[in-house]
Amino acid sequence: MSAPELSRLLIQSGALKFGSFQTKSGRQSPFFLNFGDICDGKSMDRLADLYAASITRTMESLPDVIFGPAYKGIPLAVAVASALSRQSGTAVSFAFDRKEAKDHGEGGQIVGRQIAPHHRVVIVDDVLTSGISIRHSLECVQRTGCNVIGIMIGVDRCEQPADGKAGQTAAESICRDSGVKVHSLATIDDVISALNSDEQLQSAAGVTPGSLKNVMESVAEYRRRVSKKSTLGEA
Repeated sequence: MSAPELSRLLIQSGALKFGSFQTKSGRQSPFFLNFGDICDGKSMDRLADLYAASITRTMESLPDVIFGPAYKGIPLAVAVASALSRQSGTAVSFAFDRKEAKDHGEGGQIVGRQIAPHHRVVIVDDVLTSGISIRHSLECVQRTGCNVIGIMIGVDRCEQPADGKAGQTAAESICRDSGVKVHSLATIDDVISALNSDEQLQSAAGVTPGSLKNVMESVAEYRRRVSKKSTLGEA
């Protein structure tokens, strides 16, 4: 199972942080997951192997291209494409976008494999919160006319989308709007469960009963919001 192993890797790498943070969507959060702290070759190999195994297990076919959004998605896309190539024995390419399109040299916004309409593409990213980043990546990739066969996220925080529509999580909202299914190696519940069940991991994470309680309350609050919206929508 990928969820317990990913949870341990995030905690042991110091990627799980406690405090007061503002997410890209502007929400306040008592925890933050920074995949940028997974920055040595051995840990990145472990992470990429988990992504590659999950992609092989859940996608309808082997992708031609792994796409990662700038910036944290760039090393992730490279490492996952390499792991998939090694595991499958088939060459899998990688691509990523620039923050701004380049008007000199080779030009364009996508770097790496130039995605074509016949390509099967999987988008990889680290954490799903409101879905803003993933929607941007989808728009960027789908402009090529390719077939996006799935999205693979490291950790799904299982929160409501940025638009707050229909009482769904961000992952459900993206699937509803685009028809592309969002998969994840783990949810925030998996990470919390790993912490609750292992005192050594709690020590490694520097977590206190108070900070863990704050995380659980924050997660529960967004779950209540989603559940309440869903109930109102069904009334």
